[in-house]
Amino acid sequence: MEKDELLGRTWTLDESSPAFFRAGEAADERYARAVARSAPLLPVLLADDGAPDVKVNKLLRAFKEGGKDPVLLRIGRDMEFDMRAAHLWRTLRQVLSDRGEDALLLMAAGSADALHLGGFVAATFTPVLELDLAPTTLDGAVQPLASGAYVLPGTHDVEGFRPAEALLIDTAGLSRLPAEALLPGVSRTVLLGAFYDRALFERLERFAQAHNPMMAFADDMHAVVCACVDAFLAHAQSEEGAAGLSSFLAAPGPGMPPPGGDLAIALAAMYRAAAAGGVAPAGEALRVCQLLERFQMPIVSERPRSFLSARLAELDQIGESVTLPGPIGSVSQRTCAFSALLQHL
Repeated sequence: MEKDELLGRTWTLDESSPAFFRAGEAADERYARAVARSAPLLPVLLADDGAPDVKVNKLLRAFKEGGKDPVLLRIGRDMEFDMRAAHLWRTLRQVLSDRGEDALLLMAAGSADALHLGGFVAATFTPVLELDLAPTTLDGAVQPLASGAYVLPGTHDVEGFRPAEALLIDTAGLSRLPAEALLPGVSRTVLLGAFYDRALFERLERFAQAHNPMMAFADDMHAVVCACVDAFLAHAQSEEGAAGLSSFLAAPGPGMPPPGGDLAIALAAMYRAAAAGGVAPAGEALRVCQLLERFQMPIVSERPRSFLSARLAELDQIGESVTLPGPIGSVSQRTCAFSALLQHL
């Protein structure tokens, strides 16, 4: 089967970056097999601990069935982002030298961390001629692309994240993950529905009324993930306030929330602030908080108040602000200082 026969609908992150989105049973493996047959590039599979061994082995086998001899690079999370990027640059140079190749196809598989690292390395390492993203976790599937810029290690040069040529999500594989593995991505799913897609939010509310909300979620995984990707790609730059707030809530220390809990707390606080400011109905702010709780996500921070106050003040000092949500499915034009959220955390 030719590569073009496997491609789903086209999406664009911007006018200059057309890419393909394919979701379904083993979509990543089928694409790997097809692209290996059609692209004269050395495939390199970049995987973190979010990519289980069974999935990694299937992807490697798919490349081999397509006639290529792939290279596997396993990455951990025990180093800072810039150190991991620098390590990958050196490793990729050595791989190209050892194989006598001058260009490669990079497929990043695993969690959102692996996908974002792949996007950055592809933007800064010119021999990467194709970047494919194959998230194997829910958090990776619903936030597959990084936005913004990053300072190159040891320099003052600023680089962004390269858009991918293909986004490939094995939604059937995601639906088989245990509930605890899905939870880190649930709060991001709720955010995307609450901010941008009322129908998605109401779908999640129906799941929450089921006897087992996570089972209902998993049973409809394909439709949920596709709706999340659509929302994310349409509004990739619009949720930076929530990301900034959740990033310090997730920092190690007393009261550290569970995976995904940082974003849930940030989202609940933003809706409480929006309701207090009259830009979102109080009843809809309550619906957001109740939905998060039904999925066993925290909505109030257990961080020491002194910690929260100091960190919010730091964000204010560097000129950061939060765009408040409006009614479910929309974002308001109202902004507020981070410190104004303290009473709502």
